[in-house]
This record gives sequence, C-alpha cells and structure tokens, in this order.
Amino acid sequence: MARDDEWMSLSEAIDHVVKVRGISRSKARKEVVAAIRKDKLRIKRVWHEAPPKALLPEEAVRRFDEDPSSIHVSLAEFKNRAAFTDAELLGELRSGRLVASAPKGAVDQARFTGRARAIDFTIDYQALINWETNPETPDYLIEKFHACTRPKQ
Repeated sequence: MARDDEWMSLSEAIDHVVKVRGISRSKARKEVVAAIRKDKLRIKRVWHEAPPKALLPEEAVRRFDEDPSSIHVSLAEFKNRAAFTDAELLGELRSGRLVASAPKGAVDQARFTGRARAIDFTIDYQALINWETNPETPDYLIEKFHACTRPKQ
C-alpha cells in the first residue's frame, strides 16, 4: 500500500492496472474510472499550469493589440457575461466555432470523472475573435455577446 505522500498520475495508475490485471488499456481506464466514482481510489488534483493572473487595464489593452491569444477569460465567466444557456455554449464548443482550453489536469479530471467544470476551462481572445467573425456563428449569439460588452447607458 502506498503512503499518503506517494501518488501516481492517472496514466500511471492505468498502466499499473494493465500490468497487474493483464487487460487492455481501455478496460483498465474503465476500471480506474469506476474505482474513482465509487470512492475506492483517492485522487487529488495537481495543476501543471498556473491559472492566468489578472492584468492591469493598460497591459490588457497592449496585449489585445499585440497578441489577443495571450488574454484569457474563464468559460464560466464568458457564459455568465454573455448570458448564454448551457445548450448554446455547448453547441458552439461542439461545432468547433468556439475553442476552449484547459490545463492537462482539468482535461484528465473531466475525462476520467465524466464531469467538466466551466471554471477550469478558458477562452483566449483570439478564439473569441475567430468565433465572432466565423460566418457560421449564429447572429443571435453574436448579438447576445455584443449586448454584454456594450456599456450600460
């Protein structure tokens, strides 16, 4: 039995099950996921990338002009500010018109537990520009997005 200070990655755990049980990697992954869901296997999140830091307004403007992909907003914040429904947001993500990213730990966690949290994913501003200028993006969603960015009168 491993001590509390000895942890292995999910990938290592799957490899261990493959070796010990002599089964395929996909079957081993299903067993590891089942053990996690039944709380028989303890997990802890370890993020490999730090979340983006808040920018000063001047720095944000400079980056937006020079490299919009260096500015990020969480998927949860984007959804809430634009007043998108879950179905609207998932539709845009599934279509590929809107692209989100996340640290490897968040992606693994979502894949293995079957639950993804919008707060763990981000959209960079270049992806927003690409989404907004995509001719297949529904006009009503662009209007919803623009309504959240307009100053209140």
